[in-house]
Amino acid sequence: MGQQQALWLRKLLSDFSLEQKEATEIFCYNRSTISMAKNHALHGRTKHIDVHHHFIRNLATDETIILKFCNTNEYMADVFTKSLSHAKHHFFISQLGVCDFESRGKC
Repeated sequence: MGQQQALWLRKLLSDFSLEQKEATEIFCYNRSTISMAKNHALHGRTKHIDVHHHFIRNLATDETIILKFCNTNEYMADVFTKSLSHAKHHFFISQLGVCDFESRGKC
């Protein structure tokens, strides 16, 4: 779903005359997804994927987006989407610069 938000943000920037010339980087921790987006051959294992799911492949081919691998231990978006251990949660929110108001604003 990240590719759709990336396209929307690119369009929004363009509307403000701030067109993005280079490809938008999208970080992904699934190597299979990255491989499928880069490989244009349809294999027996991927033929069941519906046509609209190949949208990301077209964006990668057009160099509108670039998929980059990010280790799951460094994937800060998990703090918004998964239940994490206490230590990992605090590590990610500190990386994002989120402050804990209960500790009197200390970040």
